[in-house]
Amino acid sequence: MTHIRDAVDQGAQLRLGELHQSPPFIRPTVLTDIRPQMLVEKEETFGPVIAISRFSKPEEAINRANNSVYGLGAVVFGEAGAQAVADQLEAGMVAINQGVGGSGESPWVGAKQSGYGYHGSPAGHQQFAQIRVLSH
Repeated sequence: MTHIRDAVDQGAQLRLGELHQSPPFIRPTVLTDIRPQMLVEKEETFGPVIAISRFSKPEEAINRANNSVYGLGAVVFGEAGAQAVADQLEAGMVAINQGVGGSGESPWVGAKQSGYGYHGSPAGHQQFAQIRVLSH
């Protein structure tokens, strides 16, 4: 709620959701007109909150996304050039035109200050194993 209120106080538009809610049950919330100084862009916002920004050039979007100490997940919506943008994002998980998140087939991965290592899937579990060779 702190991130939602901060964004609205700084000029973001509340397109879906309510400003006065009581955690831990936050309704799905959509914010538009997000700017770099808002908490919803500077910090990790967990919950059913989406913060939408518009950009005129892909480089602007890439720079703003990478200008963070966090890098858990990123989503690129678009067609032409979406893969090129996704390839430049500093995030542990990147999706194009869909939600991001690990499944049973892929690990849950963070980057920068968004977690350490990865979790889930056989690859995720291997980081907790110590390989040992036993000879007879």
